[in-house]
Amino acid sequence: MKKILVLILILICTPSFAEKIELMSGQTVRGKFVGRGQDFVRVDTGLGVELNYYLDEIESVDGEPFNEDILEDVPEVLEEEFERPAEIPEEILGDIPAKPVPVQQKDLDIKFMYIQEQVNKELEKGNVNR
Repeated sequence: MKKILVLILILICTPSFAEKIELMSGQTVRGKFVGRGQDFVRVDTGLGVELNYYLDEIESVDGEPFNEDILEDVPEVLEEEFERPAEIPEEILGDIPAKPVPVQQKDLDIKFMYIQEQVNKELEKGNVNR
């Protein structure tokens, strides 16, 4: 039991090497800079996902105003490293309508009538206060 507590204490006290990245939108991202391009930076969040952010989206890093000097040691991402989306087969594209099908008003009216009926039943039972 003592070993488990010591291990937990060590894990809690271990410093994090991730940067706290604050974006202009107010969102905060924790991660490590793993790549940079001409106008973007790639951040590894540690959750198995790497996110790309434009440089003008970043407000500060670890509480300090962002400037490109922070990215000196970050390796450059080559264009060949970008994942290209797979080509979508024509038979799949053929099934996708050019315009989305609108929601039918009749379906909405039927659903509303059903809900209204259920509410009326509950009111009759006295389960709902008016």
